[in-house]
Amino acid sequence: MLQSIAIVIFIFTALRLLVILTNIFTKQWLSVGYDNGNEKVSVLIPCRNEENNISVLLNNLTRQEYKNLEILVYDDESTDHTASIIHSFALQYPQIRYIKGNPLPEGWSGKIYACHKLAQEATGEYLLFTDADVLFHAGCITSAVSHLKKHNLHLLSLFPQQQMLTRGEKITVPVMNWILVSFLPLILTRLSKRPSLSAANGQFMLFRGESYRKHQFHQAIKRSLVEDIHIFRYMKKLGLQVHTLLGNGFVECRMYHSYSEAIDGFSKNITDFFSGRGFMILFSLATLTGLWLIFFSLPRVLFFVYLGMIIAIQTGFSFASGQNIFDNLRFLLHQRVAFFHMVYKALKIKRKGTYIWKGRAISCD
Repeated sequence: MLQSIAIVIFIFTALRLLVILTNIFTKQWLSVGYDNGNEKVSVLIPCRNEENNISVLLNNLTRQEYKNLEILVYDDESTDHTASIIHSFALQYPQIRYIKGNPLPEGWSGKIYACHKLAQEATGEYLLFTDADVLFHAGCITSAVSHLKKHNLHLLSLFPQQQMLTRGEKITVPVMNWILVSFLPLILTRLSKRPSLSAANGQFMLFRGESYRKHQFHQAIKRSLVEDIHIFRYMKKLGLQVHTLLGNGFVECRMYHSYSEAIDGFSKNITDFFSGRGFMILFSLATLTGLWLIFFSLPRVLFFVYLGMIIAIQTGFSFASGQNIFDNLRFLLHQRVAFFHMVYKALKIKRKGTYIWKGRAISCD
């Protein structure tokens, strides 16, 4: 019995390595693109208590080479200096506009309602939703618009390159890309119509404006905790062409600043990546103990092959994601433990039925 389980784990690990190699060899990251920049892009930023981030982002956006931008910032009842910072930028730059938030209506999640209100104010041919802690590098918006046009997409989502400064971040934040790059061939987010083959990141969601206005995507999933992947799946069900890529250094973000903050953040959506399939989560957790099971149950040569695959997976997802390979190898075991912690906390949240995020109680129903 144990030997059969060990063989299944060995095969599953080999398949994950194959997925990573597929993502690398098909170059599933944003490449340099060119666009004349004539069409307006509305950059839409929901903010709630973002005084430490919003000025950096707005400075960054005013220096973009893509000139036909309007930048709308929605202040979601912030209690810090977010509003005054946005106002000061709006006085200096005519393309920046402050939008005062309304009280959250019943039945909506906070960020989703903010995005919905932003979209109602936007006038661009393209709508780019992003977060206050994101930074865009040269050519990002131009290349994203070019890729969207090239493949006739209705949505392009990017996973930014993550800044990780503390030990806690280096243990937790890579788990997102470890799951993404080794479980999903990203080319299938575009080529396959199956909603289960979906991934998206709310830090960078570039929509074709016409499609967004027709379908009102945020309103369609207004109670969701993880609007990005739910919108992506919804668009696939509608038969709209979509794609998710790695950011390739065009866009970066520092999502969290500590171990506990990252655990709290990831635990609210980690189960949704697996489409709510509990057996997939349990099986993924079981494979984390595979090293010892394979050591005692299979020939020694297969143990060393398995060990090599684990190292190759860690190296491969780090390379594809633009992350520090040495750090990810050094914290390999720590990251697996963090994955256990995220899933455990996610299950507690599901059982409790509510989740606290940025001072709001959010229903998990």
